[in-house]
Formats: sequence, C-alpha cells, structure tokens
Amino acid sequence: MGNKSIIFALLVLSWMPIKGFMQPLVHIIPLLIFLVGFFTTKIYANRNAFLQVLLFTIFYVGIGLVFGSEKSFYNVSLSLLLLLPFYMYLFRFRYLDRDDYEFLFRTVAWLSIVEFFIGLAQLALFQGFQLEFTGNAWDKVIGTTLSQSSHVYSIKMLFQGFLLLLNYQTISRQYTRNINLISIAILASFLGALISSYMIGIIMATIALIFYYSIQFFKSFIHAFVFFKINKRRVRSTFIQVSVFIVISIFGTILFAKVQPGNFKLISIVIERLISVDFSDQYKFQKIFAFEQTYQKVVKKDIGTFMFGLGAGQYSSRAALILTGDYLNPHPSYFPISMSNETRQIIFPLWNDKQQARFRGSVLAMPSSSLLSVIAEFGLIGFIILMYLFRILYSIRNTRSESIIISFVGAIPILTVLLFSQLIMDLWLEFASLTIFLNLIFIMGLSSKNSSQNGY
Repeated sequence: MGNKSIIFALLVLSWMPIKGFMQPLVHIIPLLIFLVGFFTTKIYANRNAFLQVLLFTIFYVGIGLVFGSEKSFYNVSLSLLLLLPFYMYLFRFRYLDRDDYEFLFRTVAWLSIVEFFIGLAQLALFQGFQLEFTGNAWDKVIGTTLSQSSHVYSIKMLFQGFLLLLNYQTISRQYTRNINLISIAILASFLGALISSYMIGIIMATIALIFYYSIQFFKSFIHAFVFFKINKRRVRSTFIQVSVFIVISIFGTILFAKVQPGNFKLISIVIERLISVDFSDQYKFQKIFAFEQTYQKVVKKDIGTFMFGLGAGQYSSRAALILTGDYLNPHPSYFPISMSNETRQIIFPLWNDKQQARFRGSVLAMPSSSLLSVIAEFGLIGFIILMYLFRILYSIRNTRSESIIISFVGAIPILTVLLFSQLIMDLWLEFASLTIFLNLIFIMGLSSKNSSQNGY
C-alpha cells in the first residue's frame, strides 16, 4: 500500500455514506488504515507527538473517571471514540513527492464535483430547486454524509473549495491537463456550500479570511518597516488572492441575495441583533449565553476546574450531548443517560427538544461549540494545548523546492484559521466526516517539514 492508496482510502472514507449505528466506523477505520501504512513503512508514528498525546489521554481519562458522574465511564469512552480521528496527528507520511500532492488535488476535485451533483439532485428532489426560504435547507442537501447534517456538507465543500482555490495557480501551471477539472471543482465546491444553506459557516469562513489577510498585510508592513525591503513576490501573491477573494465575495453576495432573499434578510436581522445583544438574555442567542454561564459557573468554580476542566465528555461535547438522551433519535438502549451536574444545570436546559423547537434549530440557539467544550472539559491546560497545535499548523513551513508542495503548505495556515473560526460555532472536532479530511491535509503538511524542525 503506497502513499496514493492511503490518501485515496482516507479521502473516500471521509465521504463514506455510513448512517445510524454504523457511524462509529468512520472514526475507527482511519486508524486501521494508518496501521496498515505503518506496517508497510509508508507511515510512521512521530515519537514526540505520541508521548505527548499518550500523557494527555491518560491524564484526562483519569480526570473524567475520578471526578465525573457515577456513569462517567461512558462519557470518557464515547469522547475518546469520537475524537479518535484527531489522533491522526500522531502519524507522518514517508517519501511524499510531487505526484502525491497532485493526486490529492485531483481526487479532492473529482469528489467535490460528485458531491455537488449529489447535493444538486437532493435539492431538486426535496425542494424542487426552490431556494427562497428562511432558515437552513432542512438538512436535506447533505451530499454523501447521510447524517441529516447539511452543515457538515457545507463546511466540507467550503474547505475543499478553498484548498483547491489556494493551490489553483500552481496546479494549473505545472499540470495543464488539470486546469478545467480544478476550475469546475472550485465552482462546484462553493456552489455546494451555498445550496446547503449553512449560513453561519459561510459567514464565519468569510470573517476568517478577512482576519487572515489582515494579518498577512500587517506582517508585510512590519517586515518592510524593519528591514526596509518589500518582498515583492509575497505582496503580489497576497494581492492576487485578496483580489480574487473580493471579486468572489461581491459576486457571491449578489447571487445569494437573488436566489435566497429569505436567508439574506435573515442574516441582516442576525447582524442587527448581534450588535444590540444583551449577553444576559439567553433568549436572544443561547450560544453566547452558554459561554457566559460556563465562565461564571464552571471556569470560575474553583482552581482545579479552571486548570483541568471537568473531564472528557463531561460537559458540552458531542459525547456529553449524546448521553443527555436528547441528541440521538431514538436514543440507543445500550447508551445510559449520564450527565454531570454542570451539564444538567447549564447545557441540558439550553439543549433539550422543547427549547430547540422554540428556536427552530438555529446553530446560534445551540450551546454546542468545540471551543466551549475544550475550555470546560479540559480546562486551561487543554486550551493551551489546542492553541499550541494550531500554532504548529499555522506556522508550517516547507523546506523542499517543489513549487506545488510549497503552494500546498502555504494554504494550511488559511485552513487552520478557517477551522478555528468554525470551532466557535459547532462541534467540528468531533465530526469525523470533516476531521478525517482536514487531518489528512494537516499531517501531509507536517510531513513536508524538515525533520530537525518538526518537534511535533
């Protein structure tokens, strides 16, 4: 099994149509493939990363079992299962070359096109191409996820589109036969995200890009001021990307206002309410209220909780929500109801079906957020570790001369910023359909670093 086989298998698995009680397989199979890669010498475990993650896992399993509820074993176990794709960071590829990266782009392009036409068929079948509605797509435009999650489909298409777009110039220059394929795939990705109607994801992606490019401009000015030398190549590249981003944003906004006037109006109302929001009023935006309550009643509870959190699966993560008994429908008989006191007092009242019906399932009404879960379940130490990992991903620098690899690695900081912005809004660390794809991208970037610089 070579690099291309492993890359293809992981990408296909991240699109895999698994539903119901079979969904845990999506979390498990990547590990099995990496074990195959390990025994065929195509993949190896990074020793430093392995030791760090092992100590972190042992520590928080202990925290969850000792300080959790009576049935906390289920919370910890389910949390570890759902976060299993995250352990892909332990591994590195051997012998990556230009062909492996080109293969990745071509595969993502084809899968993105296929996903778009599946989504388009679902739009026609369930909504008759009718896009003039307010709210989400009723979780019908879901691609191959089959998990009643239009937001997962939307975010995947956004990330795929940005990955292809940020590498388009290099790919088209080095592999002219891929120009039309990549162009169509970029368009399909962004249109796919649009028809799924996950408005918050699209808004956060736009904000993340504005933030990223603002940082790039600031760093360019600082560099020019300190060294009295302007990096013309870097300025030109950033200018081209910003120009493309502005043109696409303007065109996309006009198109969006035309085809989805209901959602366009909804966004303007949301922005107006955000500006005037009273953080103490849970009935405006429960997510903001959940952050405020978590800070007041969990983070400030005592020094131990502040530093180490409540333990894995004990508060607002997907594992914790599943074990409230009000997440899966119907709730499996083999899962008990297991809630910590903090979940029962803060999260569950904001999460239960009766409360959600009042807000029509809007993501702003849900207390779920990966960032919130990390803060509450893993404390300050867990938050610092997450920031450390993001810092590594943001600062990946390539040491090889092949321009396609340099272009690929250069896109990773933008994808990192995009991911972090989404963690504020939902439980993306625990959606294997997204994390398998993104973790594959990130570990390929980490594998491209010089071994002497790669402590993680």
